[in-house]
Amino acid sequence: MTKLSLLRCTTFSLIALLVLFLLLHPYPPFLAQWMTSDSVNVDIEIEETINVIPIEVLLDETGERVENNKTEKQNHDENAPEMFDGRQDAYHSLEKIYEKEANTGRTEEPDSESNELNETDLQTLKKTQAILARIRENCEAKGHHYEWDFVTHFSSPRQLIAKKDYNILFASNPKTGTTSFKKFLFHLDGDYEHKNFHWTPLRHYEIVRDKKYFKSEVDLQHYVKIVNIRNPIVRLISAFRNKQLEEKSFFAPNDTMTDVEQFVHFVRTRINNFDEYDVHLKPQWDQIDICQFPYDIVVQFEESKRYYDLFRKLTKTTHVPFPGSRVDIGRDEHDSLYYVDRYMRSLSETEKDMVYRRFFMDFEILDYSLYGDPSFPFLKFNDRI
Repeated sequence: MTKLSLLRCTTFSLIALLVLFLLLHPYPPFLAQWMTSDSVNVDIEIEETINVIPIEVLLDETGERVENNKTEKQNHDENAPEMFDGRQDAYHSLEKIYEKEANTGRTEEPDSESNELNETDLQTLKKTQAILARIRENCEAKGHHYEWDFVTHFSSPRQLIAKKDYNILFASNPKTGTTSFKKFLFHLDGDYEHKNFHWTPLRHYEIVRDKKYFKSEVDLQHYVKIVNIRNPIVRLISAFRNKQLEEKSFFAPNDTMTDVEQFVHFVRTRINNFDEYDVHLKPQWDQIDICQFPYDIVVQFEESKRYYDLFRKLTKTTHVPFPGSRVDIGRDEHDSLYYVDRYMRSLSETEKDMVYRRFFMDFEILDYSLYGDPSFPFLKFNDRI
């Protein structure tokens, strides 16, 4: 046998052995570590629909329903452990490689919370229901009677966002943490790349235009309906610093005007004349339809973490941490009370009255405290619920 023939036989034998090896081992040892590495992008497709226990049931039979919820979760784990565990593992892998906050280098760690409600959650649930009840009373006192009905009197907020996979309905209320909430919806789909959560194509959530979005009233009741509210003065100053100082949206200042002087000028010349369609300055109560829409959770922005902890458990989304606001992560600290105090002190009593009158209905219906009150910036009855 010639050397060439011998070489050919050897080559064919090696190839045959390699093919046989690959058939027996789909992922060779030297590839297996990369195929399961955290650095691999995981494309997650969620097929299950998560049914949320109506909040009314939790309130009426709190102890029993929490135990029942625990049993249902345990049964789900036993019947389909691979789907449940695999989904969480995939998200946790993504958590390790996802974005670092550009200006702080902060990376959020995976959240390993349970979906079971604890005593703090139950207290928060009662508190948000007390806030809703108080707002309903204030609406009635102002002549805005609750008449919502799925068939005959369906009304909804200016922008209602739906995340059908998790039965989430979120009313967008600008300058109250809306960006963080939309960011959370992106993260639920494993998208940690996008930075603009308002103008990106709506593949991570849908806009509800009318009641046709829902199959029936029962379908709507399975959603957890949530909205953020915020002290009108703090919200106004947040909008001013963002839209005027950064973007010059309200007026063109001269080069010598300080930020305080611009704010005083804004109050004197624009507070009652700005475009009614500027959603960042429009009173909250009207654009979120707080007197009519059947919300489950009202998030008091000033202590939002406890509400979001409850919300994530009700929607079974504790596997994804809720993103911090720009204040929480150390960027654009324009929401701090330092600026509120600085700007409000610069106004005369007449100018302060102009601000109060502009947002009169927000103060009356949402029941927020005024600047200078002991409970500012919280709800007036916050310490009693």
